[in-house]
Amino acid sequence: MEDPMNPSHNGKGTREVVVVTGASAGVGGARSSNNLYDPLPGDYGARGEFDGCSTDYSAQAWVNRYRGWLTLGLGFAALSSLFYTARKSA
Repeated sequence: MEDPMNPSHNGKGTREVVVVTGASAGVGGARSSNNLYDPLPGDYGARGEFDGCSTDYSAQAWVNRYRGWLTLGLGFAALSSLFYTARKSA
């Protein structure tokens, strides 16, 4: 069988694409009843050596979430300082 991601010429001047479906690829079977929407039994939460130093807050995530407002505020502060220094020197 040829590579399905690399279509080849079939000798008639057209391209031939091999399509592999889940059934022909051997996907499924006894484990196919567990899917994305049905969790497996047991606790499969994240665990590791960094559990003790993890936090519920991230400054980076907060800045990323409110970056539009932060940009607007910093822009306003920069323009205000420019106008203030220009007015003070005049």
